[in-house]
Amino acid sequence: MPSKIIEQEMSEMDFQLIFHVKKLREDQGLTQVELSQKIGLASGFVGKVETFGNSAKYNIRHLPLIAKALGFKNVGEVLPKGIVTKDLVKITLEKVPLPKKNGEPSQNKFDYKILEVVAVETKNQNQK
Repeated sequence: MPSKIIEQEMSEMDFQLIFHVKKLREDQGLTQVELSQKIGLASGFVGKVETFGNSAKYNIRHLPLIAKALGFKNVGEVLPKGIVTKDLVKITLEKVPLPKKNGEPSQNKFDYKILEVVAVETKNQNQK
């Protein structure tokens, strides 16, 4: 199965939050499975969020769980710094099959590579 280009829209805040939590997780040497377990969710949850391959996202309920799992005393440490400037972004991803042990491309395991992130014009932005 060759790679495939897919597009997904999400809020810029969701996009920034996912990347910030991923960096915090990696800085502490935690795997996706380990963070999922520490926040009491299915072992594949963080992986689904970080790959952008489906609609899984962090929500407000997850923030204190993530903060506690990472050893923070303040939920604000989980949030990305600064103010987002766009409402929505369109993410263009390349969905690449991971190789099996025999070297052939997998039919059900993929890596997602971000190719581009662009702002999506919304009605409210046009009225300003």
